[in-house]
Amino acid sequence: IYQESIKSVQFGVPALQTAYPMVNLGSGSLFLAFHNINTDTRYIRYRIEHCNRDWTTSDLTEFEYLEGFNGEELRESQFSVNTRTAYVHYEQNFPNKECRWTKSGNYLLHSLSR
Repeated sequence: IYQESIKSVQFGVPALQTAYPMVNLGSGSLFLAFHNINTDTRYIRYRIEHCNRDWTTSDLTEFEYLEGFNGEELRESQFSVNTRTAYVHYEQNFPNKECRWTKSGNYLLHSLSR
């Protein structure tokens, strides 16, 4: 987590809270959920990066490891109601209809806020 305003991050296999965030290529999905305590209406985009086994950026281009578009917007969001701290809750499943990975390996998920 690189931004102070991002809290309560959950990333993993849906319905398996204690499982590592890993899936087989071509099957399964991952779930991302978090709160942003910056209450300004913000568009948050994500970018997926393929990495080598030591988590350095791989030499593959986006077209070689992704099908769809990289840099899509997180569309599922809800504003908090009746809470001491106002926040926006975001959710996203991976892969999704906008983007899916086509190569096995390690992936980093970056947020691109504006």
